[in-house]
Amino acid sequence: MSNAPFMPKATAVWLVENTTLSFKQIANFCQLHELEVKGIADGDVAKGIKAYNPILAGQLTREEITHSVHLHNCVACLIPFSSCFM
Repeated sequence: MSNAPFMPKATAVWLVENTTLSFKQIANFCQLHELEVKGIADGDVAKGIKAYNPILAGQLTREEITHSVHLHNCVACLIPFSSCFM
C-alpha cells in the first residue's frame, strides 16, 4: 500500500498554490518527480486539475506545513510530522 496522498497531483497543485514548501518537499510528500512539481508551478502540468486541500482531507495539519517551511532541507517532515523529532 502506498502512503502517497489521495489525488497526489491535485494535492501538489494545492501545496504549490498555498504554501512556500520547496518543490522537493512537495514532490516527496506527493510521490511525484520534482520536475513535475516545477511543471505544476509553471502551469505546464496539471492544467484543469482542481486543487485538493490536504488539511481538510486530514492528510496534513497547518502546523506540519508551517514546521516544514522553516526546515527547507527536511523533506521527510511532512510524513509523519512526529518523525522529525526522533
